[in-house]
Amino acid sequence: MSQIIETGLHTVFVLVGPSNCGKSHFSEHVIVPQLKKRLVDNGIVPNVQYISSDEIRRKINDNQNLDKYDAIMQEVSHQSFNMLYAYLDNVTQFPVNCHFAIVDTTGLRKEFREDVIKIAKRNNYAVEVILFNYGSMKDYFRYGGNKE
Repeated sequence: MSQIIETGLHTVFVLVGPSNCGKSHFSEHVIVPQLKKRLVDNGIVPNVQYISSDEIRRKINDNQNLDKYDAIMQEVSHQSFNMLYAYLDNVTQFPVNCHFAIVDTTGLRKEFREDVIKIAKRNNYAVEVILFNYGSMKDYFRYGGNKE
C-alpha cells in the first residue's frame, strides 16, 4: 500500500510516536522523497527541511555513531531542542521559507507541539501532525530501529 501525502506548500509536519516506531524510516523513504518529487514535477527546486532531534544530539556531541539511547544523547536534550526550535524558526521565515519542514522527534509532550505550532503560526506555516499509532506490537517494530 502506497501512502500519499496531500498538503499545501509551507507546511510543518510533526511526527508523533514513541521511539523506534518508524518515524525516521517514514521520513527518509516516504515523505521527503514524495514531497521533493512533487516539487520537481512542478518545476520547483525543492527546499524540504528534515529536522531530527537525534541528529542534532549527535552533531552537538560531534559523534555521528552515537546510539540514541547513549546517556550522552539524553544529557544534551535541552540544547538539542533549543537548536531544533531555532532551526525550525529560521528555515520557515524569509528569505528561506522552505517548502516543507519535517520535525522528527517523539513529539509526545504537549508543550513541544505547542512550541512548534507557535513558530509555524508566527511564520505563516500550516502544521500537520502525523501520528504513528499501530494496532499491534509487530507493526510497531516493523520499521523502527529496535527489533528486540
